[in-house]
Amino acid sequence: MLSKAKLKLFASLHLKKYRYQHRMFVVEGKKMVQEAYQSGWPIEALVVREDQDLMPLQGLEGVAPERRYVAGAAAYRQLSTQAHAEGVLAVVCVPPHAFERCASLEVARLQGPGFMLDRIQDPGNLGTIIRTADWFGLRSVICSMGTVDVLNPKCLRSSMGSIFRVHMVYVEAFEELIRSAGQRVWLAGMQGLPLGEASFGKDDFVVLGNEARGLSQSLASRSGINFVTIPGTGGAESLNVAIAAGIFGWELSKVR
Repeated sequence: MLSKAKLKLFASLHLKKYRYQHRMFVVEGKKMVQEAYQSGWPIEALVVREDQDLMPLQGLEGVAPERRYVAGAAAYRQLSTQAHAEGVLAVVCVPPHAFERCASLEVARLQGPGFMLDRIQDPGNLGTIIRTADWFGLRSVICSMGTVDVLNPKCLRSSMGSIFRVHMVYVEAFEELIRSAGQRVWLAGMQGLPLGEASFGKDDFVVLGNEARGLSQSLASRSGINFVTIPGTGGAESLNVAIAAGIFGWELSKVR
């Protein structure tokens, strides 16, 4: 059975502070647990609600017996963030190579094509963008520090397991990185070169801005960087940022 100490530790991972302190997070549902296991990310604990049989454990036989736990219904509710939980979850350790949080990033380390995200706030959008990058085989997603936490439970669910395959980096000197990358970066907005006329390179990045405010003013006014837009002919004011990522992802994948 899951001890009180383990329950307290795992429940604390609902908060970003403790996720990064312990470098662990919770994934829920059989698919996400299997994705984590198959990716090779270390499984700290596999927790099954007491009313479940062993079916959710199929395909996870490699998880060591001492890392498998049973939780009562009340204890499981403290760990779960889903209204209709499947009854199986895993506490996953973040390996050093998985994603980074750094003050700055050298342009030479940029592995494109990929996305750069300027203050994306909706965790569902972030997860969908990660899933889109994975679908098109894009190598990296670079985020400003103002972007929502990639380990947010809603983001993890929206990524549908792609979080385990896409290299994520959060950079404090985000705008400095864009300035240094120069012509390798394309700022997506309402104005710019129509997408059909843009010529992406194999290591280029498209920068997607905040859902409500778009690109920060300091980025939008910057010279010496490419601007690109998805032309529209209808009456909608703008595209959802995750939808835009899908369109740009298709174009970037052609030069991958």
